[in-house]
This record gives sequence, structure tokens and C-alpha cells, in this order.
Amino acid sequence: MAGVDCVVILCVNDGYVMQGWKQNRGLAGSELIVFLADPFGKLTSALGLNLPEPDAELGPLLRGQRAAMLVIDGVVRHMEISDPNGDPSGDHSKLNTSAPHMLEVAKGLK
Repeated sequence: MAGVDCVVILCVNDGYVMQGWKQNRGLAGSELIVFLADPFGKLTSALGLNLPEPDAELGPLLRGQRAAMLVIDGVVRHMEISDPNGDPSGDHSKLNTSAPHMLEVAKGLK
């Protein structure tokens, strides 16, 4: 593997919020890190990553599970989802979707 072409942050939200989030994180102008809006949750649902059920605490709208994918030449080679049963939003268990973990996974792929 030659390196990382880009990191995409996908969120069920609108483009204005995503650009504001990117700017707030000090990443405005970065071409390596892309904040991608999925305002209607279509990509999130197609990937099977929508939260299992609306939750009063999380809100009635579609939300996505915290996940990380390693994509090589357009093919998902590895995917991790933060605890889909006990913590589907991934708010408390981010380890398996963290950058250090995914970099270790990438090293093991041929």
C-alpha cells in the first residue's frame, strides 16, 4: 500500500453543518480530509450503517453508526463498526474505528 489518498468523514447531516464542522476542527482547505454530507441518509442506509431504531435520547431522525472502512481501488477491504449492539452510535466505544487501529489493519492487508 502506497499511502493514504484521503480520509472521508461521512455524516447524516447537511453540507453547511459539515463544512462548519471541518472549519471548527481547523481543517478548512485540507484536501486530505473530506467532510461528506449525507443529508437524507441514503448512503448511510445503503451501507447498512443506520442506527437500528430511532431513540428518544438520540432523536427521531436517521443517524449513522460510527464506522471505519478501508477502501482500496473502490473496494471495501475492511470495515469496522463501533459496538453495533451495546453502543450503536459509537459514542463510548471508538477504539476499533480509530485511526491508529485502522492503520494497523491497513498494514496487514496485501
